[in-house]
Amino acid sequence: MLGRRTLSSAARVLPAAASLLGHAILIATTLTGSTLLLKSTTFAQASTSLRGTVTDPSGGTVAGAQVVLTNNESKGERAATTGEQGEYQFLFLPPGSYSLRVTATGFQRYQLTAVQLLVNTPATVNLQLKVGVATETVNVAEHLLPGRH
Repeated sequence: MLGRRTLSSAARVLPAAASLLGHAILIATTLTGSTLLLKSTTFAQASTSLRGTVTDPSGGTVAGAQVVLTNNESKGERAATTGEQGEYQFLFLPPGSYSLRVTATGFQRYQLTAVQLLVNTPATVNLQLKVGVATETVNVAEHLLPGRH
């Protein structure tokens, strides 16, 4: 008789334990998903982008120019090479103060400092290089406003 009661009690407890385990897994999955969604939303809110075109003195595009963007606070750098139409872009940047350096064969090096990139405000910086030796540098200090060209 005692054996049947123990078996019967176990049969009632196991489904209840399985149900609790199922609820615990559901709650853990929901919390993990919510956390990931919150993090991705936060990242998306705290980013910006920069794009532009590099041209020569006649207005022709400069393909193959090296564009380096440096975060003035963290000193982190990102690099790009201009495309056939002289275009470059940097996506998913943290907002802040940046410096932009452009080099191309046959042109003076171009240095733009104090570029301010704002949250969720894509910026455009079009640059015109001067013909010359790459050891010469054109320095420009500028405060960038949203959408400025």
